[in-house]
Amino acid sequence: MKISKEILKQIKKYDNIVIARHIGADPDALGSQFALKEIIEINFPDKQVYAVGAVSSRFRFMGKLDKIDFVDISNSLLIVLDTPDAKRIDGANPQDYACSIKIDHHPFVEKFAPLEYIEEDASSTSQLIIKIILENKLKINSKITENLYIGIVSDTDRFLHDYTNKETIDLTNKLLELYNIDFTKLYEPLYSRPLSEVRFEGYIYENLIVNENKVAYIKITDDIIKKYGVDASSSGNMINDLKYVNEILVWAFFTEDVKTGIVRANIRSRGPEIKDICVKYSYKTVLTNVTLDFEPGKIYSLLGENGAGKSTLAHVLCGDILPTDGSIYLNQKKLKIIKPKDAIKNGIVCVHQRPLLAPSLSIKDNLRIGISHKMTKLIPENKKKWLPWRKLSEKVQNLSEQEAFNSSLSGALLKDPCVLILDEPPFLDTKKIRELTKTGLIIIIITHSFKEAIEKSDEVILLKDGSELEKTASSKITEEDIKQKLFGLTKTVIMPDFIEEKNITEGEVLKTRQTQKKTGYIPSDRSFRASNPNLTVFQLCTVYHTNEKQTDLESYANNLLKKADVNIKLHEKALCLSGGMLQRLILERELAENPEELYLFNPTHGLDVEATERLYSRLEGLAKKGTKIIIGKTV
Repeated sequence: MKISKEILKQIKKYDNIVIARHIGADPDALGSQFALKEIIEINFPDKQVYAVGAVSSRFRFMGKLDKIDFVDISNSLLIVLDTPDAKRIDGANPQDYACSIKIDHHPFVEKFAPLEYIEEDASSTSQLIIKIILENKLKINSKITENLYIGIVSDTDRFLHDYTNKETIDLTNKLLELYNIDFTKLYEPLYSRPLSEVRFEGYIYENLIVNENKVAYIKITDDIIKKYGVDASSSGNMINDLKYVNEILVWAFFTEDVKTGIVRANIRSRGPEIKDICVKYSYKTVLTNVTLDFEPGKIYSLLGENGAGKSTLAHVLCGDILPTDGSIYLNQKKLKIIKPKDAIKNGIVCVHQRPLLAPSLSIKDNLRIGISHKMTKLIPENKKKWLPWRKLSEKVQNLSEQEAFNSSLSGALLKDPCVLILDEPPFLDTKKIRELTKTGLIIIIITHSFKEAIEKSDEVILLKDGSELEKTASSKITEEDIKQKLFGLTKTVIMPDFIEEKNITEGEVLKTRQTQKKTGYIPSDRSFRASNPNLTVFQLCTVYHTNEKQTDLESYANNLLKKADVNIKLHEKALCLSGGMLQRLILERELAENPEELYLFNPTHGLDVEATERLYSRLEGLAKKGTKIIIGKTV
């Protein structure tokens, strides 16, 4: 059954139907919303249909919105249009309804409705509504035709945008054949605007910042919005006007919206593909129904194989990733964590595996970032405890790895947390960490080290395949128990004899590569030196072959993914890769260059037993073929 037929089947089942769309609605969202409401009303006159949400005064000519205070929504159908994620729905919550449907043309972000109709190649949601009309042979009128035409014309900028395709033109023609309208009369109400908005647009152009990479951006505060007498959605209506400016490749407007408490981000590009800016894991479920509770004054260790969901769980707690479902409670209070700022506000702070520090700034300046004015007085005392041999004026770039971690930890403590998350900490002073819990601080350590988990925590939590396997007191579990429960084995992995250890720095290896092209190199910092979280997987794979044909590069990259046993799409970001996946992919990338020598630095850091065994097995095969395998030891 076609999806449009299934949508119609659901519409027929319910007497009350509510139609919603995203906050800050544009003409496509409104056009598809008002059109669908009237489609249902004239084809099923016995049904009560309501269009909900807020609308800018500029687009009130398109239709009138309804109130649903008196409607029993628990027995109603909700249809959400032009909205990829639930948090952006204006005026409705899918969980409150008997059933819900999503119709959208944006890239997939999350599933929030049992029935979802998504076409990312469609120019607009209005285009999808036309397909539903045609496939179900539904009756329409002039107002429906006008609103759908406005939706398509506005989202394609009068058919100028790249995502206008043959189907867009064909469906628009068929719409006008069904009901002929004078569409030229629609342009005046659609494009006319007050002088205040014209002046506001002038402010944007005058204050737009453009960097050397042709990236343009502007932050628009509430004071500016009030000064020009416009609303927060006005800037979004101007975002496409920069498409044909030669000096701009990517542009973004960040607009403060005090009514909703958010910052609206409108981003466009005429070069790089940036529609997948939203984090998604379309290839696997990372966490499944994980339920954990933590007691104040205790240290917990999260253990699991690579890809078990440890770091993802930490990212959810910190607001870096939004969960598809579930809740977070602190002191019996349900938290609303949408972004890292929300987590910090609620006392949840994370020290990341790679400390988030500004190398060119001093220790003092780094510690001041993100803390309240009163906490700045504690900086000297904190520095004395965690960086006793350093001066506050020294640059962070001169710190050792351990000192950089301690600096980041010190900064986290200055935010006065009640929950402290340590993601793969390279160094931990057990005595100092234990002292922190005396104030009731909850500490969660994400680690691959069984020994560290047992020695430094009160309780050990085992994760496997995205689910909680076991939570037990560290005093009641051994390293052998953990190996058996996570991997079904008890042996300890020992470095094979075919691997040579050598006192050499990474800098020396890089110099060697300049003269000896057949030297492979896998750095200790795989996330930022061998890769970058913001690179796409395609870019990560093809870094040595940028001048070849696109089709050849895609084939080459997919071959690397297959060899590395990594299930991910080429357009997705490297930050979606687990530590083990990233290392396997970087290894295969280096091996594809047929090195005579392969240098690896700290290759098993962050790898579980199974991943370590797999790494050694792969290296053994290379050694048998004549490749010299060397693990660098910094002198």
